[in-house]
Amino acid sequence: MYPHLLLTSMADEYEKTWTLHYEFLHDQGYQLRDKFKPGWQPTWKTPLEREYDPNGPSTFNPSTIVDATKISDNKPVMLKKILTTGPDQELTIALYLTSLLEHSENHAVPILDVLQSPHSEDVKLVVMPRLRLFSDPPFDTVGEFIDAFRQIFEGVEFLHKHFIAHRDLHGGNIMLDYTRLYPHGFHPTLEFMTLDFKGFAKHTTRTRCWPRYYLIDFGRSRRYSPDAVPFEVTVPPLNSNRKTLLPEQGGNTPRRYNPFPVDIFRLGHMLTSHCAVDTFPPLQFVLPLAQEMMAQDPSSRPTITDVRRRFANLCRCLTKEQLRLPGSPDSDDIMQRIRRLRHILTWTAPLPRDKDFNSGRFALDDTHRPFYTSVPSDSTDV
Repeated sequence: MYPHLLLTSMADEYEKTWTLHYEFLHDQGYQLRDKFKPGWQPTWKTPLEREYDPNGPSTFNPSTIVDATKISDNKPVMLKKILTTGPDQELTIALYLTSLLEHSENHAVPILDVLQSPHSEDVKLVVMPRLRLFSDPPFDTVGEFIDAFRQIFEGVEFLHKHFIAHRDLHGGNIMLDYTRLYPHGFHPTLEFMTLDFKGFAKHTTRTRCWPRYYLIDFGRSRRYSPDAVPFEVTVPPLNSNRKTLLPEQGGNTPRRYNPFPVDIFRLGHMLTSHCAVDTFPPLQFVLPLAQEMMAQDPSSRPTITDVRRRFANLCRCLTKEQLRLPGSPDSDDIMQRIRRLRHILTWTAPLPRDKDFNSGRFALDDTHRPFYTSVPSDSTDV
């Protein structure tokens, strides 16, 4: 009756890798959801029931990522399948950054465990804390937006200081620690629902808990030697939508480029496309910086240290009243005004009290500026 549901008598085709690892992961102390248990049968009968079933489709890439629970303490985690062959430096970089967690400026997602797959010598299963997209729920105030990007710029500066270019910065690769924001948690795939799937997940505001933000997915990241300018080669554009292309990707011929200015461009693009600093009045104070970050000439873009410093200076010019304005078009409503009044009456600070917005402990060395800003003299010479 529903031909497209024929495969739902077992985990979906692309999720079978986790069914194969179900017993192994349980033995290692990690519990997958029931849908990955060998022999599991679904209970839904229609496509709509499948979409809203606790064991329905995943919202992330299920062929490489899956949610799980650590059996010993019942903490939610994420597992990622990583190939150890080939040129990717993902696991090496992730473990290197995990070794530097004593630095608060390090916002790389920590690696909690690394398991060897029993089914392939070339596959590692990496365990990480479960996080939530950095902009979900929407920023309630300008102060919340500022604290998020203070940490994001700080985290990217830490990468660049260690000569690491992320190379895939976008809204989906920046997360937050939700444990205090959603004190009762939420369902791993339908995140607007409670863990037991009996109601809507409830959250407080960032102003009440000031979460920590993390950079994830180092699958395209590279760590370079500071002794030579790190030129990479782009791939031809995948589509004709010019708005989605970097200036370095113009044309259909592979071109050499410096990946560090690309990280800056992507952050600037995220400010405009993801946070609407170009159209939402309370955030337009950041627009001149975002435009500099998206300069067509890569060599004229600021370094991440320049970005962090200019951002801090822009934020210092804001009054408490401006910091309490809505931080997103999606939070600009009467309820936000009520919360704003409550914060004023309860003397709630619009920014974290214990954070230095311009510490600069990992500022880039000016002697390395050419490393971070130089571009090939002939960008088509590959």
